[in-house]
Amino acid sequence: MDIDDKFTFGKYQGLTLRDVYQGNNKLDRNFVEQFLREKLSNDYSVSPASMIGELLSFEVSDTLIRATSIDKEPYRNYQRDIAYLFVYDSNFLRREAGNTFIGDFVGMKKDENGWDRVLICGGKPEYIAWCINTIEWFFVEPSALEELQTMPVFRFKEMEVMFKIEDIYTYRPIFISEPYQFPVSVLHKNSQKYDSLTEESQSYDNDFTSSADSNRDYFNAMTDGQLGDYGDFRGSSDDIDNWSGR
Repeated sequence: MDIDDKFTFGKYQGLTLRDVYQGNNKLDRNFVEQFLREKLSNDYSVSPASMIGELLSFEVSDTLIRATSIDKEPYRNYQRDIAYLFVYDSNFLRREAGNTFIGDFVGMKKDENGWDRVLICGGKPEYIAWCINTIEWFFVEPSALEELQTMPVFRFKEMEVMFKIEDIYTYRPIFISEPYQFPVSVLHKNSQKYDSLTEESQSYDNDFTSSADSNRDYFNAMTDGQLGDYGDFRGSSDDIDNWSGR
């Protein structure tokens, strides 16, 4: 797989190797909207913020969130509660309990041709490493891995939420940019896969070349040039045998 080749499998299908490794420092409105819906319907934590789905309904634009109170409590300030929904919690036990975290979430958006386009939050170089370690046939061009490691990876840090007016809040995702180096074990395994495939390809090419050379030698030996050059001959070995009376 090269740097601008697209994944044809898995949760990031349709994104290039570069897309998955690096991500970007923006969040699409559709992603924010889908994440909130998923978070509020599937979060089983016991924090006060987990109850917010029972209190509010949301509308999302590119920079604003409208949080309408379901219990008719007018214009209470939910700034901290909304911001808490976007906290990335890596605690294993809370993940196992079914929490939805923004760093793991994958959204979808229709492109101009009506196809689903994957939306992610920041880069996922660890996924590439996982593919190399886990999927037998998956490897990356070594030069592509080297190039990727020169690029910054965007990581989601937090969502800045500010009360604006009545039930409207501004939001701004904050990302950090950091380097990433694949573990030596991953680089080694990837090189082994690449070298193995290269050797198989060379072996196939050699076998093919050897077969072609044998056919040419047979043609020349049997026809002694009377049927012209081998490169111009369009028949088979049976045609040669028939011509020579064998």
